[in-house]
Amino acid sequence: MKNTLDNKVDKMNDTFKRDYEKFREDTKKKQQDFESKIETDNKASKTIKKNNRQIDKLKRDLESLTVKRAQNENEWRAKNEALESQKSKLLTQYNDLKKRMASFRNEEAKRLKELAKNSKGCTDRLKI
Repeated sequence: MKNTLDNKVDKMNDTFKRDYEKFREDTKKKQQDFESKIETDNKASKTIKKNNRQIDKLKRDLESLTVKRAQNENEWRAKNEALESQKSKLLTQYNDLKKRMASFRNEEAKRLKELAKNSKGCTDRLKI
């Protein structure tokens, strides 16, 4: 009886060993696929982290440039307004000066006419 039991145990051990080997062979490909997928996942994770860092940097750069653009826009708007104001003042001064010069020329032309008239009158009186 002991021999029979030992034989049964040996047969069962052999069956377990064969089944285990078969299981290992069946799952070997799956294990390799799993390890390959883990490696691919790790690479993808690194790439995603790198891309996220790059996106964050680009967002910061964009924000910085947006702030800088707004500052420049405000600065140039103020400068343009000052230049427009200065242009308006200069144009007003120019037009005022132009009117004064025209008025001065008219006055000088009148004086010259009067002087010519007076000088003609004097020469006519001297001739008589």
